[in-house]
Amino acid sequence: MTDDIRSAAQQLLYDYGAIADAKNIHAALEHFRHATVTFPQGSASGDLQLTELYSSLWGKPNQHRHIITNVRLVDSELGYSAKALYTRWEFTPAPLMTTMGEYEMSFSRHDRVWAVDSLVVTRTWQVS
Repeated sequence: MTDDIRSAAQQLLYDYGAIADAKNIHAALEHFRHATVTFPQGSASGDLQLTELYSSLWGKPNQHRHIITNVRLVDSELGYSAKALYTRWEFTPAPLMTTMGEYEMSFSRHDRVWAVDSLVVTRTWQVS
């Protein structure tokens, strides 16, 4: 796999982290225009479902930051896939790691632009 594909995977994942940190639902809708997003509580696709999902996830007023690491490409029959580790820190006001998990993303070109086709979010550990 080429550096272009690796760079695309990293950029799509890092862009998602920035969108989540900004709690920007409009940007999430654009980012996942072609995608199904799956969290432990269920899957969502399309503007209505994604708006509901991210409104519930990002409804708390506390700011947070995602740290995304270990991005690696995975062979895929359709398009490309990548996996990455993430941690989510919430400012309460002191930083508190609230979630640790993995992203599994498939992506491909749509109109010559790289786009997410699916994102599966796994929560390996979560503050109770």
